[in-house]
Amino acid sequence: PLVFRWSLAGATLMLGSLPSEHTIEYKVTIGVEDTEPITFKNVSTNRGLDEMMVEAAVPVAILMNNPYKSVDIKSLDVDVRVAPKNIVSHIWTVDLSDSRVKAGQEVKMEVVVESFLAEKKKYQVSLKIPDELAPGRYDLLLCGGYDYLQFLRKAAPYRFVPQNLSDLIKAMNNILAIKRDKLYLLLVLPPGGVAIEKAELPDLPATKALVLQDAKRTLSIQPYQHWVEKSFRTGTVIIDKKVMRIVVEK
Repeated sequence: PLVFRWSLAGATLMLGSLPSEHTIEYKVTIGVEDTEPITFKNVSTNRGLDEMMVEAAVPVAILMNNPYKSVDIKSLDVDVRVAPKNIVSHIWTVDLSDSRVKAGQEVKMEVVVESFLAEKKKYQVSLKIPDELAPGRYDLLLCGGYDYLQFLRKAAPYRFVPQNLSDLIKAMNNILAIKRDKLYLLLVLPPGGVAIEKAELPDLPATKALVLQDAKRTLSIQPYQHWVEKSFRTGTVIIDKKVMRIVVEK
């Protein structure tokens, strides 16, 4: 892993230091013996080589030092593109068409994103309210990749806790699949059902869920968090979030 980091840094900086304002686009493929390769791509802006180096080299280190099974790395392929620009952006405003809706309807909004030394951009976004959603108040979260990852870690932490080598690779793929140049829209719903280890039982009746949550059971069990999400690419790295409240009426 250390040699890989040094090689990647040397190749990226072969033509000179990074521009003061820079964006790095990269695609990484880690060939692993006896399993599918780990492939991902992402973008980093004004963070130097740090994010790319961590995402490329840390999975290699984890695989080579995992406690489950000896892993042979067959190949490491990285495509890197450096551009002299800063694509950091903020959510400037969010205008909801209506904060009071009914189940089955769509929430529509206009999102204005402000980017570094660039004109503001407008996006028309909509999200369908589940047909059977009970009346009440719900949070609507609009965020970039950083806050989306934090949401997942809190809402579904079991997705990132491996039990074996297969789980470990899935957990890494879950993290590496999150794109920084996307805008994520999430409707947070009440918990229901349970998650047992890695198994998700979102529609489990409450009476059965209570039985499974008995403290005497040795399996790791927690309430299953429901949410509805939608995402789209903005071409910029959004570093903040907005939380709005909507009311679902009868």
